Amino acid sequence: MSRPLRIEYPEAWYHVLNRGRRKENIFFQDADHKLFFKLIGEASRLYKLEVHAYSLMPNHYHLLVHTPEGNLSKIMCYINGTYTQILNKKYQYEGSLFKGRYKSVLVEKDEYLLELVRYIHRNPLKAGLVKKLGMHQWTSHRAYMRKKERPEWLKVNQILSRFGRYEKTALKQMEEFVNDSVSIELEEKLDGIKCPSVLGGDDFKEKVKVLLKEKKIESQDVPEYKEYLEQIGVEELIDEVAREYNFQPSMIRKKREPKNVNLRRAIILVCREDLQRSSKEISVALGGINRSVITRQYVAACQDLKEQKGCYKDVKNVLRCVEKMNLKQQNKT
Repeated sequence: MSRPLRIEYPEAWYHVLNRGRRKENIFFQDADHKLFFKLIGEASRLYKLEVHAYSLMPNHYHLLVHTPEGNLSKIMCYINGTYTQILNKKYQYEGSLFKGRYKSVLVEKDEYLLELVRYIHRNPLKAGLVKKLGMHQWTSHRAYMRKKERPEWLKVNQILSRFGRYEKTALKQMEEFVNDSVSIELEEKLDGIKCPSVLGGDDFKEKVKVLLKEKKIESQDVPEYKEYLEQIGVEELIDEVAREYNFQPSMIRKKREPKNVNLRRAIILVCREDLQRSSKEISVALGGINRSVITRQYVAACQDLKEQKGCYKDVKNVLRCVEKMNLKQQNKT
C-alpha cells in the first residue's frame, strides 16, 4: 500500500493530523489534554516548534505548525511517542495508541494558512461536540479569543496580522471569517482517503519538485527512494545490519542479548519512522517480541535521539545500511 510522502525542510508549514487506532479515543479526561499541551510546550523549546492553531478532539487531533529547523519527524516522534508511553502506563494499555504514523500536509503559507485555521477551528462544530464556535475548550479558536486562556507556546501574531493591525480589530475579523463555512474543495481534500502531501498552487508545487530533484530535501522523501523503501523488509534490513556489524543476524534477534539492546532499539525506530513498518512486522522479524515492548523501545529511541545518547550512533549506522540497500537496488535497474 502506498505511504504518504514526507517532505521536510527549514521554514516549512504543515497541517498535522493523527487518529486513535480503530477510531478509539486518545483523550479521556482534562489531564490528558493538559499532558498533550505540556509535550507541545516541551517540543517548542527543544525543537523550535511553532504551533499556530490546534484542535484536540476525543479521538484525533489537528495542528497547524511551522518548523524553522525542518525537523517535523523528530518533533512528532517526541510528542506522539512520549504521550503514548505515559497514557499506556496510566491506563494500563499495551501497544500503539494511534492508528499509525501521523499524517502531514506541506502547506503553502500565503495560499492556505487562513483556510486551514478555519478548517481546524470549526472541527468541534462540524463533529457536533459544540453548538457554537469557540465553546470547545481544547481548540485554539477559544485561545485566540480569550487571551488569558492562551498556552504560552501558541503563536498568534502570524495569523492575527492577516486580519488587522490591531488585535481587537483582528480578532473581530477573524471571528467573522471562521464563522463562514470551509470551502467544499478544501474539505474534500483534507477529509478524503487520499489526503494530499502538498497543499498549494502550481508554483509552490513546482518549487517542491525542484527541491526534490536537487535533493535539498532528505533523500528518503525523494519519490524514487520512497518507492524502494516500501520494498525493504525488516528481516532484510536486519541481515544487512548484521553484515555491517560483522556478526550473525541471530545476535540481533535474540530477545535477551544485552549487548545489542541499543542496536535493536535503533532498528525499531528506523523501521517505524523510515520504512513505515507496523509493530506486528517488526515483532515477527525480531523473534516475536511483544508489541508493547516494541512501543516502549520506540519511545526510548526517540528519547535517545533527543539526548544524543544510547542508540543515537546506531540509528545513523542503520540508516547507512538502508542507503546501501537502496544503492544496490538502483544499480540493478
